[in-house]
Amino acid sequence: MEENKWGGTRKGAGRKPTGRKTVNVTLTLKKEEAELLKKIAEDEKLTISQLVSKFFCLSKDH
Repeated sequence: MEENKWGGTRKGAGRKPTGRKTVNVTLTLKKEEAELLKKIAEDEKLTISQLVSKFFCLSKDH
């Protein structure tokens, strides 16, 4: 059987490191709460992550 020649790792492929250290966090919200959070973030021209960080004064950027 012939081996696939596509896929797998390639030198130089993939996202380059940004140097920022981040962690993924999962929230469980009611649908209405999630929609409100998304709308507030859009109105503020922020991502949800930026909004949460700003609201809780977690980042030196805000």
